[in-house]
Amino acid sequence: MKQLSYIFLCLLFGSLNPIEADAQVKEEFIWTKIKPTEVNGRLADKDIDRFNRLPLALKSEVREPVWRLSQHSAGLYLQFTTDAEKIRVEYQVKGNKSMPHMPATGVSGVDLYALDGPSEWCWIRGNYRFQDTISYNYSGISKRSSERVYYLYLPLYTKVEWLKIGVPKNNNLEIKRENKTKQKPLVVYGTSIAQGACASRPGMAWTNILSRNLARPIVNLGFSGNGLLEEPILDYFTKYDAEAIILDCMPNFTRDNMGPEQARKRLREAITLIRSKHKKTPMLLVQHGGYSDGALQQDRKQLYTSLNKVVTDVYHEMIENGVQHIYMLTKEEIGLGVDAFVDGTHPNDHGMIQYARAYEKFLKEQQLIE
Repeated sequence: MKQLSYIFLCLLFGSLNPIEADAQVKEEFIWTKIKPTEVNGRLADKDIDRFNRLPLALKSEVREPVWRLSQHSAGLYLQFTTDAEKIRVEYQVKGNKSMPHMPATGVSGVDLYALDGPSEWCWIRGNYRFQDTISYNYSGISKRSSERVYYLYLPLYTKVEWLKIGVPKNNNLEIKRENKTKQKPLVVYGTSIAQGACASRPGMAWTNILSRNLARPIVNLGFSGNGLLEEPILDYFTKYDAEAIILDCMPNFTRDNMGPEQARKRLREAITLIRSKHKKTPMLLVQHGGYSDGALQQDRKQLYTSLNKVVTDVYHEMIENGVQHIYMLTKEEIGLGVDAFVDGTHPNDHGMIQYARAYEKFLKEQQLIE
């Protein structure tokens, strides 16, 4: 009987394929749960909850949709060093995991990049599972003599409840914080496009692309459908020094209760408020990037052409009134073509790259960054 049992066990385990056999031995990982103070990409460090973009004090100051969207982790990232060949990320979110026009990898996914040298960015592919707990497994990362610096971009369109990073027990992992005294950030106040719609993954949002290309921090204050140049948001970010301030809100003034005159009024007020606190900080006014269907659907074209005239008028008005260090990025300079959109309104990855390149070119040519 004992001999039969032995033969049975030999047959059972001998028949396992290599993948099944490997699964029998689980590698032990050491996990680090991320603290709110370890999150990069935002202005405030205190009085801020979890992976939110605005401090708790603003909850009673902003409209409900703005507060809800501020809980989305667009533009936030984690920085860490490790010598591991395998990295795992697990987290839970509250809200949508995907949208009809934007995949789960962009809405609720994370995105891992590494610096493989002073300025060479590498993207790391991960195997992902979208369940109650979302997981990304990165493996086969090549060894090198020193630890690499990694950037983990957080989801663009959902709220992260908690997140942890794991590496094999014999490897090191150290969470890093950005040095706020070393570089002042670029502050972007914008719409769903600035928030990241409709990038296929977080690293492809134009603010994140631009941050990598310029090697400097960017604070993303994009609020889908709610980038309306509102005083509480302006008051908040003008409490801090910025290398430059970007106002890219025109796409949200196509709303029924807005329009060109509201855009004109609010843009003037925003410029006045910013200049009352920061006399010399470069301020970039951005035109509407357009719609891919505008050539044939004239009502859609009229929406953005009327708003772009407002931006041009206000820009020249401010110059004539002696306002200095103010600039304008035009629709033509952004340069989105018909293949740059997902739904005629929001850029795809190609469009996001065009946005980032346009900003980079303008900021460098105008010497708005050091």
